Amino acid sequence: MLRRGGELDGVRLLAPATVRLMTQDQLPAPPPDVPGFGFGLGFAVILDPGKLGTPSSKGTFGWGGAAGTSFWVDPGEDMVGVFMVQIRPRPGPSDTRTARYRHADRFRNLAYQALSETQRSASD
Repeated sequence: MLRRGGELDGVRLLAPATVRLMTQDQLPAPPPDVPGFGFGLGFAVILDPGKLGTPSSKGTFGWGGAAGTSFWVDPGEDMVGVFMVQIRPRPGPSDTRTARYRHADRFRNLAYQALSETQRSASD
C-alpha cells in the first residue's frame, strides 16, 4: 500500500499527499548519530545512500524492530523488502552481538543484486 502511494488492491486507503508527507524527512537537521538518514512520520528515510554501506536509493523508507525484524520500501526501484527474524541480544560485548544482526543487511544486498538492468531502467 505504501509503495503504491496509499492504494491497495484498487482501494485508496491514504491520499498520495499523505504518503508523501509520511515518507519525507521531517527533521530540521540530520541526526548526528545516524548518518545518511532522516525521519518521516513513522519511518526512517534514506537521504544519502552513500553513507549506509548497503544498497539503497534516496527516498527509501522503512523501520527495524527490536528483535531484528525490518522492512523497507524503495519507490525508485519499485520494491519492498520484509525481513522477519527474532533475535534477542544477549549480554556480552557489543562486537559479539553485532554479527548476529547483519542478516538484514545481507538480505538487502541480495535483493538489490537480484534486480536486473531491465527492471532498473523500467523504473527510471
